[in-house]
Amino acid sequence: MSTPDFSSWSSMPSRLSAAWNSLETAKNTAHDRDRAEMEAVMAKLEEEYDDLFTTSTDEENAVWDRFDEIKGQMDDAWTALRTYWDDHFSADVPNAKLVYEAARTWKEDVFAGLGDHENVIAQSPARMKWTGPGAEAYAEKLPDQVQAMADLKGHVQTVAVGAEQGAMVLAGIYTAVLTEVEGLAETVDALPGDDSGATFANRIYNVRFFLEDYLETLQKYHSGDGVWDAPAEDAKTAMGDSVPQADVLSTPNWPVASSESMQDMEPGTPTAPPAPITPPVPEQPPVTPTGPDTTDSAPPTPVDRSNQDRTDTSDVGDEGND
Repeated sequence: MSTPDFSSWSSMPSRLSAAWNSLETAKNTAHDRDRAEMEAVMAKLEEEYDDLFTTSTDEENAVWDRFDEIKGQMDDAWTALRTYWDDHFSADVPNAKLVYEAARTWKEDVFAGLGDHENVIAQSPARMKWTGPGAEAYAEKLPDQVQAMADLKGHVQTVAVGAEQGAMVLAGIYTAVLTEVEGLAETVDALPGDDSGATFANRIYNVRFFLEDYLETLQKYHSGDGVWDAPAEDAKTAMGDSVPQADVLSTPNWPVASSESMQDMEPGTPTAPPAPITPPVPEQPPVTPTGPDTTDSAPPTPVDRSNQDRTDTSDVGDEGND
């Protein structure tokens, strides 16, 4: 998973807003084109076939009523899609960068601040230069402290990586939405009409289904049912497992040496030198981010209505013909 360019993330809300506005404009333009096309067809029919057919005002109104019904279905689909975006996504666009910055703090400040203390202590000759009960208690507990420090660093690193992965998932979703909405706007704008009169409202008929299909896509993004589910769940699980384990390593549970007095020691070489401490390995290794198996999303394909029965206009405009 490539890291998004968070340095320019502040522009993402406005870019997304512009994409949605473009889609709305394309939707409205599709309606305007279909209506103008239909008006031209109706005028042509009236001009060329007036002597052959008699069409009542009621029949003409029925045609336009059906046209407006299809437009209403398109508008309802748009309202449902845009409302879902506004309710579940729009306000959280800036949060992707906030999560990423939190991850950087964990990596660059918290984790880096822990330094290499576990290895420094493990390799320190200090425990070889003191004798007495206090020195023995210190030497006995030191391996546990070294391991605890290593484990703590492992947990901190896991949280940092998990937060970073969460940020990339959020950014990936919003970037995908931007690309998809921009592409959908272009597809809608390029929809063909039909000036022959064989079908009508061809653009808005298709736009309705495009919008309904994309609502399903947003719902999958929101529910986690899709390519972003696995990396998001990995991050959530890693952090969920690490935080409680790290709590165990905090005071008062940190391993301490037990002796009546840690002052009960003096310089000297221990009678039985402590065994070397092996450089520790964290019990909870950090999770490596894995990206989703993404594929380029193809633009929607318009419905070919040229061979369809005119179910949208059945029994409209046929009555009263001589």
